[in-house]
Amino acid sequence: MATLTPGAIDVATAFGTMTAIQLAGAPVFVFVHGLGGAKHLFADAVQHAAARGLGLVAVDLPGFGDSARLPDGQTYTVERHAHALTATLDALGVGAHYLAVHSMSGALLPALLSSTPDRILGIALLEANLTAEDAGWSGEVSGMTDETFTRYSARLNRHAHRILALQLQTAATPERVAEWATCFTKMDRRAFRETAASVWQTSNDGTVLPALVSFTGPKTYYRGTMSPPWHGQTGLTAANTSYTEIPGAGHYLFLDQPTDLYGRVFGGASTIPALGQA
Repeated sequence: MATLTPGAIDVATAFGTMTAIQLAGAPVFVFVHGLGGAKHLFADAVQHAAARGLGLVAVDLPGFGDSARLPDGQTYTVERHAHALTATLDALGVGAHYLAVHSMSGALLPALLSSTPDRILGIALLEANLTAEDAGWSGEVSGMTDETFTRYSARLNRHAHRILALQLQTAATPERVAEWATCFTKMDRRAFRETAASVWQTSNDGTVLPALVSFTGPKTYYRGTMSPPWHGQTGLTAANTSYTEIPGAGHYLFLDQPTDLYGRVFGGASTIPALGQA
């Protein structure tokens, strides 16, 4: 994995201290990690954006990576994550931007598109959660009993890289899987469980696709050819969202095939409002 440059910065918000990376350039792309992820997974994106003179921001959502944990009594929800992301972008002075959401962060779209729709120029959906079909892991975690979740968390702490290597359809090297697994040693277990429950509820409520339909800017959904069969293309058509496959990639497309993925995500930046052209 590429070295994460520039270094992380702490951002004071009403949700506590958020940690982010910010690369100067234009236009700006904002990357949002999935369940259990963190900003450092987008290190390759920084290098590819810098080579094109593009701006980039990646944020650790509350309770993940190096960002602050929410105090007791404040539940981790997709809405709260969306508001925390927006507060961080405000503090960093980020205005109009392209948004790239991976996996569970797709469930943040209803809140993001209802609060700041005019600031989002286009959306890259990196196997983003749009329906309950996409949120299987969140459903599994949220449905665990306290005892089962405690055992599961302990196993992730001890054997995360092995478990992920077995669970994920990935072309990533063992070193990259191990790097991804370090996210689990940092995340707040309550954040993991409560976020999963909120993602599962939002995905079952059927609010994500309508939000995507309402957004009229360019939208592209990226899916790895190594990922399991998927039945969501009908919904993408209704949302006027293009569909692109990344050969040799699984769910973590940016670990498996970063050059191909970022070449497509960033490729249209010189011809705004195009998005996702190779």
